[in-house]
Amino acid sequence: MKMKKRVYAVFIILALVISFGVYRLSAENEDTFETLLEYEVNNRAFARMAMAELSKETSDTQKTPFWKAYLALENFSFQKYEPVVAAYNIRPNMTIASIKNQSSKIALSVAPQSFYKLMYQSTADYVERLQSLPVLCEPKLINFCNYVVAQETAQLRAMEYILTDDWTSATIVIDEFVASQR
Repeated sequence: MKMKKRVYAVFIILALVISFGVYRLSAENEDTFETLLEYEVNNRAFARMAMAELSKETSDTQKTPFWKAYLALENFSFQKYEPVVAAYNIRPNMTIASIKNQSSKIALSVAPQSFYKLMYQSTADYVERLQSLPVLCEPKLINFCNYVVAQETAQLRAMEYILTDDWTSATIVIDEFVASQR
C-alpha cells in the first residue's frame, strides 16, 4: 500500500509540474514566438538534465544506447539554440527543470510504462502546438524554428517505439535525426 501511495504522489507531482508548464504556455500570449521559445528552452533544459543522468545511471543495457543518443540530441540542440536564446535573453527555469527531473526519475523507477505514456501524450500535444512556431518567427529564424519542430517530432517518433518496448528503433530515430541535421 505504501508503494501505491508513492506512485500516486509521484504522478500527482509530475502532472502538476507538467501542467504548470502547459498552463503557462496556454495562459500567456500563447501565440507569440517568445512564449513558445521560452517554453521550449525550459523543455530542453529539463531534457538535457534528465538525459545526462539517465545515460549514466541506467543499468538496463537495452535502454542505455537510447539515453545516450537522446543526450547527444540534447547537446546538439543546445548548440543550435544557444545563439537564439542569447538574442532573446531567455534563461531556463532550472528550479522547474530540476523538479521535473527528480519527479521523472522517481516515476521511471516505480512505473516506467505509465511514465512513458504520460510523456508521449505530453509530447504529442506539444508537437501539435509547435506547428505554429515557424509561422510566428522572424524570417531570419525560419531554419531554427523548423529545427525545433523537427527535433520534437523526432522525439515523438522515438517515443512511439518506446511504448512498444522497441528501444533499438527509438535509438535509430534519434541517431538518424541528429545525423541528418549535421
